[in-house]
Amino acid sequence: MNGFDLERDRTEELLASLRRRASFDLNCPPQELNFTMLAVHDDAGPDMPKQVGVVGCRKRATYTMEYLVSRSGGWGWGHSYVNETGWRLDAAGVQDLE
Repeated sequence: MNGFDLERDRTEELLASLRRRASFDLNCPPQELNFTMLAVHDDAGPDMPKQVGVVGCRKRATYTMEYLVSRSGGWGWGHSYVNETGWRLDAAGVQDLE
């Protein structure tokens, strides 16, 4: 997506939740929203969406997903787990494109 190689299934889940959130924030039907991947999180495992631009109904907004990486197994080698904190609307908020 937009030149990024993303983990497919989890990305689809994250973008579905963003579609619901952005539809509310932009007061726009979900099917009218378009996404542009702006940045990815690639610190632990497959790339995941980190910053996404959303445009629809003559409005646009930027959303950021923060990730928390936790490790099991104590010190040294262990498994890494990546947990999302949820989509956050950029400080600029929703902007009209008129």
